[in-house]
Amino acid sequence: MLYVAIGARWLLGGVFLLSVLSKVRGAAAFETFAASVRSMTAAPGERARLLAGIVVAAESVVCVLLLVPVPGPRALGPVAAAGLLCVFTAAIVSALRRGERAPCRCFGAASAPTGWRHVARNTLLVCVSLVAGAGTTAAGRAQPAGTVTAVASGIVAALLVAALDDVVALFGTGPGPGATTGPVRRAPRIPATRQIPAPSRTSATARTPANRTERQP
Repeated sequence: MLYVAIGARWLLGGVFLLSVLSKVRGAAAFETFAASVRSMTAAPGERARLLAGIVVAAESVVCVLLLVPVPGPRALGPVAAAGLLCVFTAAIVSALRRGERAPCRCFGAASAPTGWRHVARNTLLVCVSLVAGAGTTAAGRAQPAGTVTAVASGIVAALLVAALDDVVALFGTGPGPGATTGPVRRAPRIPATRQIPAPSRTSATARTPANRTERQP
């Protein structure tokens, strides 16, 4: 249970770290995220930018609480992560009920529309937070080999979570961007033209001598 909790903490910490970095890597990235917040919450421009800044700050704090090797903050990390994920999930559900499918830009420039798979992803991460919180009080001393394995597993899992939209687009079976979903119209069938065979020169030549013989006196 101890190593499972370590892996869960690094999974959550990696997810929040990647999320923060994708939003603050440049002014354009932050403005793009603010625009997605405006679409999902129907907030005015300045208020949407303020909410975007609050989200980035909250994710940064959660990331520090999860990854800092101090007993006090380490116990608060899973609780803070679960609470923030619940807020995100509620916002996504509210947007979907309004029919809003704008990209959430959770991890930067992904253009996939918001869907129920994002709700499922956040719900799974909440469960991971509960596992991380339960393992915080687990007794025992972690060994270096087990710790390295758990940390590596958590980082790999975090990368997979961040690439969820890309993975879905890669293995999706839906129509591509240029495909059409309407009925396919077939070209009208043109009836084949019946060709009349031309008279053979041989038959015409064969009749000529006979005609000349009949005309002789």
